[in-house]
Amino acid sequence: ALHPGRSAHVVACLAGQTIPLGWVAEFHPSALRNFEIDGHCLGFEINLAAALKAHSETKEHSQKAERKAASPAGAHVRLPTVERDFAFMLNESLSAESLVTSVRLAIEKDALESGKIPARLVAVNIFDIYRGQGVPAGHKSVALRVTLLPVERTLTDSDIQAVTQAVVARVTRDCSAQLRG
Repeated sequence: ALHPGRSAHVVACLAGQTIPLGWVAEFHPSALRNFEIDGHCLGFEINLAAALKAHSETKEHSQKAERKAASPAGAHVRLPTVERDFAFMLNESLSAESLVTSVRLAIEKDALESGKIPARLVAVNIFDIYRGQGVPAGHKSVALRVTLLPVERTLTDSDIQAVTQAVVARVTRDCSAQLRG
């Protein structure tokens, strides 16, 4: 009943695991004709219990990371977290988990390990996987959000740009992916 190429799975990525939450899709025109519906019609299904559980686990993971970043003496200055979104076009055969692993390595090993950028990686979360118009056959677009927690000072534009460049370089090399838009 669904239109091929006009559907997406809704997933959450937690601790390297992809958790299915549901789907969203356009219904096929022939299925719509059976109900005398002209035009386009979308449908979705979300497992609310799984979504709430994933949200709770993500929030708990973020809170643990923030507590870990606090100084041992207990004096904690709250610095603003930095979120950066990326969308990569990659081969359909490459798992989203491989992309997340590559992004984590880029940030932890290539960008932050030198100590020049005083931050900790809090999370890498996939928020969209798209196949359809504008994406070549055999490929998918995976969008993810990176959350960084500064530990000494507010991050500068050059800090964020260095992280961005490290992510794009490693993902391009490891996953043969291209940054979209």
